[in-house]
Amino acid sequence: MDKIEPSACIGHFKAQRCLWDPSDPAYKNSDLRRNALQRILIQNNVPVTDENVSAWNKKFNGWMTKYKQELRQVYEYSFNAYNPEWVNFNLLDEFLRPIFQNKIFKCPATSIAASKHPPPSQSGVHSPPDGQTPKKKKKQNPSSAATPESAHARFGKYIANTLDSFAVDDATAAVREIQAVITKYVMKI
Repeated sequence: MDKIEPSACIGHFKAQRCLWDPSDPAYKNSDLRRNALQRILIQNNVPVTDENVSAWNKKFNGWMTKYKQELRQVYEYSFNAYNPEWVNFNLLDEFLRPIFQNKIFKCPATSIAASKHPPPSQSGVHSPPDGQTPKKKKKQNPSSAATPESAHARFGKYIANTLDSFAVDDATAAVREIQAVITKYVMKI
């Protein structure tokens, strides 16, 4: 398998939707998935053996795992315009992004910020170690509450919401332009 050009393997992999697309009816059928792997082996003139089927399945799963990791970094570091250097990223991105993009956004614990800071408890109050029910948190005096959000913070939220509504490529381009403008003004300081 290592002697076969990855782009050819990825092309055959792309053609077998049941190997990578959860919405494909055959995705959960292990026999159909095995048949798809066997077709790929035949297309690449590789003997159809249990070891080869297993090795190719492992290789494709490894590619998908690596792709997900790179895609997470693209989104996590979008303000830094992260460009994956992994050779197979763009080939896989052509057909895997719609599937994994939704999974990445649905799982907040996968973000780098979330992994550094554990999520707060649901009630905002931690349970005491002795297992007793926690006491209600006292309400703050309105005069000691946090100051209202600044106009710049509200504008930042507006920008974030607007970027979230764009297609990924448009959002990435807009982020780069916004960064260029901000950098221009930061350099004046």
